[in-house]
Amino acid sequence: MTTAENAIAALQSAADAYHNKIEEINERMVSAEANYQSKLLALEVRKYAARDTTSRSYSTAWSDGLMV
Repeated sequence: MTTAENAIAALQSAADAYHNKIEEINERMVSAEANYQSKLLALEVRKYAARDTTSRSYSTAWSDGLMV
């Protein structure tokens, strides 16, 4: 092989290794995302609301001034 052919073969080999590494990283990212989503679903989200249970009474009558 000539020097140029060796260089081309080395570049192709490096490109293949690069693409394989990218594929591995993508697979790890998919796995990590699935793991994250699984853990997120496992968290029990609790919502709290204050309840006012005090009884009150109201009147529709109008007041005619100050109460003494």
